[in-house]
Amino acid sequence: MARKVFISFLGTGPANKGYDKVYYSCKQDNFKSTKTPFVQQATLHWIKMKENAFPDITYILLTPKAKELNWNALKKRLAGMGVKYQTVEDLPNGNNEIELTQLFKAVDDIVQEGDRIYLDVTHGFRYMPMLMLIAAHSAIITKKATIVHVSYGGFLSAENKVAPLIDLLPMVKLLEETTAKGGEEAKLELLEKFTPKKYKILVCGDVSCGAKEIEEQLNIAVSKIDANIEFEIDYFVGYDLFGNNKKMQTVNSNAFDFIIYGPMPHKFKGSSDMSFENYIAAKKLKAKVFGQYKRGALNKFKIQTIAKEIARNI
Repeated sequence: MARKVFISFLGTGPANKGYDKVYYSCKQDNFKSTKTPFVQQATLHWIKMKENAFPDITYILLTPKAKELNWNALKKRLAGMGVKYQTVEDLPNGNNEIELTQLFKAVDDIVQEGDRIYLDVTHGFRYMPMLMLIAAHSAIITKKATIVHVSYGGFLSAENKVAPLIDLLPMVKLLEETTAKGGEEAKLELLEKFTPKKYKILVCGDVSCGAKEIEEQLNIAVSKIDANIEFEIDYFVGYDLFGNNKKMQTVNSNAFDFIIYGPMPHKFKGSSDMSFENYIAAKKLKAKVFGQYKRGALNKFKIQTIAKEIARNI
């Protein structure tokens, strides 16, 4: 049976002073770690949450300085978690071609035939993630291994002691796909995957949330589906949308993908009972409509529900 193998370099911290304690968080998986100075601890808990188990073996790669400063503390945490671990010690910093080759070999030696590889690429010099990915990718070819997890802990971008855990696996899978295909087809697929999908939304009527808050709720809702989505919100603050000929011309031009509306006192000209939804259908417009005609202004909680509905229609 294939092993599940977690591999991570342990660093020395800023100015060789170790790491401050932060929470690590992945919003798309609704994960937040306990407060810890070690991204390895947080990442292993994240993996366990998703797979209901820790990897079979954790390898921590150490330079002499990283071992001196941080290993004893991390070792205690790993032992307390019940994680099975091994170290690869006395590694060089990678200051020249010989040392880089030694680092590559250290990663390659860890991987066995058919392993499922989990990579944390947070620590080390800036080129270290590339080296780890190259070594792991080599193992795919030479040892029929599989890369199933790649992540980075954004310690330096922490806000209010919460640092993001960034899932990099889609980048690796993209590399594998484009390597296999090559040529113009791969280039077109690459551009398509990284070109943001833009959706225009009209918000109108009695809505108690501002455009910024609505965009935030939309981004939260779609992040689990596709992080490569952008919204452009046209916020009509006027009370009478239907009496605004210019705005209605924009609606009729099929400019909007979605319309969010709160209660409005006016009906469409020429019709005393035509709803927004029926108007869009009669005009054969592409916009999907979400909102309410009664029960007060649309508040944050109703917007959250609408955002989830919009996400399901993207």
